[in-house]
Amino acid sequence: LVQSSSSGSLRVSVKKVFVTVICECLCPHSQEFIRSQLLPTYKKLQDRLHVTLLPFGKARLNQNETTTNGATTNGVICEHGDAECEGNKIQTCVAQVAKETLQAIEVVACMSNYKAPNSAAQKCVKASGVSWTMVHECVTKNGSHYVLQVAQETWKLQKNVTRVPLYLRSNWRSKQLHPRRVADRLHEFDVSEDRRRRHCSGARALCRGTPKTSSSLERLTLLQS
Repeated sequence: LVQSSSSGSLRVSVKKVFVTVICECLCPHSQEFIRSQLLPTYKKLQDRLHVTLLPFGKARLNQNETTTNGATTNGVICEHGDAECEGNKIQTCVAQVAKETLQAIEVVACMSNYKAPNSAAQKCVKASGVSWTMVHECVTKNGSHYVLQVAQETWKLQKNVTRVPLYLRSNWRSKQLHPRRVADRLHEFDVSEDRRRRHCSGARALCRGTPKTSSSLERLTLLQS
């Protein structure tokens, strides 16, 4: 949004697009989406995006799980087994520890490049400048607590998650949009771009340097911001 100030100068107001990504550590579709769309888009448009990662997906709680001493616990059952539960916990703790959202997304994307993401976690965490010591401490001490928090946040947004990845946009008129259906919205971007070009024909200086888009998520972010 371009606005004129009292002094006659122009200032640009950028509206943030809030995106929540519900994903799973071992889900191939989640991995591909984060690698090919979320990470490159966030790198380009982080001033326009506010991203929250919820690595829980279609997991559920096992209310009847018991420990060796017979105490009832809230165990988590993940779609792809215990390894995914552990990976989700690691990624949850990365989001807790990382100072920058970009770092957290980089770690998740990096882990997604490996057949055994959990084994690559330490390497990926260190490569993104996050403290592995803090992440490991989080996983061993508070990880289960944070996973339950992520579960509640997930269910608050989507009570019954039937597919992942899923991302929800707080300022998009359709609250949820599955990445594999992003193309359904691209015609709106094309219409918006046509309007922008008509507007810019009389104000080329304002529109010079408009970035080209390379991913569906990037296009939708530009359309909505």
